[in-house]
Amino acid sequence: FSTGAWLSAARDQLATFPSSPPPSPLSTFHSPLSTLHSPLSTLHSPLSTLHSPLSTFPKIIVAGGTGLYVKALLDGLDAPPPGEASRTKWRKLFEDGGLAALKEALAERPDAMALLPPGDALNPRRIIRALERADANPAPILPRDDSIARPRPVAGLIMPRDRLAARIMERIHTMFANGLLEEASALRSSGGLSETAAAAIGYAEALAVVDGRMTVVEAKERVAARTRQLAKRQMTWFRHQLAVEWIEVGEEDSPAMLGEKALEIWKRNGLREITI
Repeated sequence: FSTGAWLSAARDQLATFPSSPPPSPLSTFHSPLSTLHSPLSTLHSPLSTLHSPLSTFPKIIVAGGTGLYVKALLDGLDAPPPGEASRTKWRKLFEDGGLAALKEALAERPDAMALLPPGDALNPRRIIRALERADANPAPILPRDDSIARPRPVAGLIMPRDRLAARIMERIHTMFANGLLEEASALRSSGGLSETAAAAIGYAEALAVVDGRMTVVEAKERVAARTRQLAKRQMTWFRHQLAVEWIEVGEEDSPAMLGEKALEIWKRNGLREITI
């Protein structure tokens, strides 16, 4: 789910996507050219597999993912992936009539109004999602496991902010050195990036450089600022949404050492727990 890491690690995959199937039902890949994509559609297939009988998966290691992904693994999901016809209808309404048209449609749909989070009445993307969910007449697609007491402890890795900022900047230099500008330009020329992908951290700034609206230095600084903001939001999210046992990452800590610390947390709380 990390744009920069995905760009550098999966560049060769793009040439064959989507003809090459994922190697496992627990893997989900989306091309940045995809126009119909949401976190829920990404989560649906692998999470359904995880919540099925695990006789063929005696040991599972989950790496990466957003806060929503982690929470869905632990608690299940209550909303279906969006339907293409529904999304197309509401997006066209927004394109033609703007926020006012969406609000008018929402006023006529109390079922959708009930699904809109408080404070999101002026957020067109959230309104569209509420209307999509109402269209789908959602029932839980992944069962909530209420047999296990909450909260379930999660092992989390954390490091001082100055070291994290330095690693973010190092990663950004690597992204640009490995051809981020050329890749973003080629993807757009090949058919146009999806709206979501074009606004993603890294892509948006790369396209701004290609279009002459930013220098490379400005773009790198902007990517760094947005990534630091994202990291801060993620920390806040995990503090409020999950019971996390944090592992301080020292400068001399090897992956093996951190793995042992995570394993200790797993053993104390049950090997079903998750590390983020």
